[in-house]
Amino acid sequence: MKTKRTASILLSVLLLLSVILGCSPDKGNHQGNGSVTSTGSEKEGTGGTNEGEADLSEEVELKMILLGDTPVDAQVVYDELNQKLKEDINATVKVEFLSWADWAQKYPLILASGEDYDLISSARWSDYFKNAKNGAFYEITPENLNKYAPQTVANSPQEVLDSAMVDGKLYNLPMNYKEVTVDGYIVRGDLRKKYNINEIKSLDDFGAYLDVIKKNEPDMIPWDTGAQDFNYLLRAAVYVDNGYYNRLSKESGVQTVVKTEEGAQVQSSLDIPELKDYLVKMKEWRTNGYWSKNAMVNKIPARDSFVNGKSAAFIDNLLQASSTYTSLKQSQPDWELEFYPITTNSIVANPYINNGMAINAKSKNPERALMLLDLLRNDKWYNQLTTYGIEGKHWELSSDGRLVSLPESANFPPDSACPWGWRDSRFYLTPADTFPVYESVLKEAQDRAVPSNIALFSMDKTIGNMASIEAAIQDISDQYFVPLVLGYLEDIDAGIENLRSKVQSAGFEEYIQETQKQLEAFGVTYQ
Repeated sequence: MKTKRTASILLSVLLLLSVILGCSPDKGNHQGNGSVTSTGSEKEGTGGTNEGEADLSEEVELKMILLGDTPVDAQVVYDELNQKLKEDINATVKVEFLSWADWAQKYPLILASGEDYDLISSARWSDYFKNAKNGAFYEITPENLNKYAPQTVANSPQEVLDSAMVDGKLYNLPMNYKEVTVDGYIVRGDLRKKYNINEIKSLDDFGAYLDVIKKNEPDMIPWDTGAQDFNYLLRAAVYVDNGYYNRLSKESGVQTVVKTEEGAQVQSSLDIPELKDYLVKMKEWRTNGYWSKNAMVNKIPARDSFVNGKSAAFIDNLLQASSTYTSLKQSQPDWELEFYPITTNSIVANPYINNGMAINAKSKNPERALMLLDLLRNDKWYNQLTTYGIEGKHWELSSDGRLVSLPESANFPPDSACPWGWRDSRFYLTPADTFPVYESVLKEAQDRAVPSNIALFSMDKTIGNMASIEAAIQDISDQYFVPLVLGYLEDIDAGIENLRSKVQSAGFEEYIQETQKQLEAFGVTYQ
């Protein structure tokens, strides 16, 4: 649903239902709106899962690992869910959240260590394909899918399941709608108007806003970015806005990119001309004090700093930003949040597997875990409870069927508790109280979206020593690329050359060539 927050726009008939996404190392990131006609049970019902011959005689507790910071009312919401879940499939679920600050480090350790869990958030951006090939996840056979998740079979187009196939086998149930990621600048409109700052239409406009905040709000950090958050702006402003697709393999640090709709020539991100211009600007911004001197070690998400009134901007996708808008409308009614899209050029639509859920290959109760996923995906009550919280406490419906957040929604912000793996356009609600530009930004992004199978490309890192090369490049990036992007190096040219030399020594050229070979074999198309 990392990016770090990894998304949260529909592109077919469902497009009109509108969704934007995650979660990615870039978090989840996505938007949407849809009918709320349930194909499952209401709370008073008996559950929508057809039990078939499933043995439900023994009560089990499932453990589910989700990504993101733990909402204050997460336990309250899942306690509510567990009351009904016990009635429906004689199970309860215990949820653990991996915070955005350290999920990238903890996630692979959980998979490698054999930790006892049943379900885990798993997506393209969290290396689903590699992890599936490495045996981390339970194979969901057609027989088990029909037996334990019949509603998923009935309600998921084949292309949804196909997006998660690995060598003809299914190890994940992806989200059931299409989306694109639209990242934007989120700023304090009340401060922008107070100081007569122009609306933000470009990176330079954003810099001008930060400059005025720096000079006039001494108790605020203009943009409290850090070693994690800087990647959101880099990806949107340098790669996406200039027509580069950067999700061929790794998505942070030095990486491989390909120019969208200009063949499939893979190149190093260090070699694109737009990067140096960006680095020069970031050095200027750092010198001007637009972010903390401790940015290199800052693990506090920029959004949290913004929400707490300590900074005046953050970068996020429209859906996550809308959730922040809604919660702050309750807690900070005098603030005027504004959203300005970073990219105005064509963008590649995300695949269904941009979010999904997998079952541990060593789960003691994979059948019950699959039944839980069937409910989360297809039952309106389960789906909306985990997405919006408790109806009447955290949210309610307006007369026209839109989402109205109540004051306590601040403790369980809409779509922020990592329900992205089971998101379905049938149950997704358009917020009644959000950015005035929400729907226009949504529509513009739909119009700019380019459907392409490149979003389904996943580099096979089991070939040769690709995995070890990638790990080495990431280590080098953490040490040398992050300070370069955050403006801490005086000599940018020397910094780039030093970085280029180090990744080349680590085998990056071999990595690029292998990516090129696999991409050509894959066959990129644009519709």
